[in-house]
Amino acid sequence: MEKVEIVNVQLKDNQELLDIGYKTFYDAFGPPVNSEENIQSYLKEKFTLEIISKELKNPHSEFYFAKINNEIVGYIKLNSKDAQTEAVNGDGIEIEIRSKRTSRQTNWSGAFGYIARSS
Repeated sequence: MEKVEIVNVQLKDNQELLDIGYKTFYDAFGPPVNSEENIQSYLKEKFTLEIISKELKNPHSEFYFAKINNEIVGYIKLNSKDAQTEAVNGDGIEIEIRSKRTSRQTNWSGAFGYIARSS
């Protein structure tokens, strides 16, 4: 099994994050799940350098690239407090995991969930 390296994403990496985010979202929610027109409209509205840069600057969001042999194969996004996309009771963390299909991977994988912090 190949070693997966987890690397903190910095603001200077915004284009790479945009590229992997666009690709993984399209793979998960593009045709046949949504029409090509609908997915392209959504991606043009929600996946921009401006939005990605704003999220990277948010102190309550953290991004990490997953790399294999120095190739970005996915990312992890951790949201807390006001960065969360869903209202959550308590002091939880929202986790988003996206990965792309590669020659090493047969299925697209993705996850979205919450972890409640314990006191």
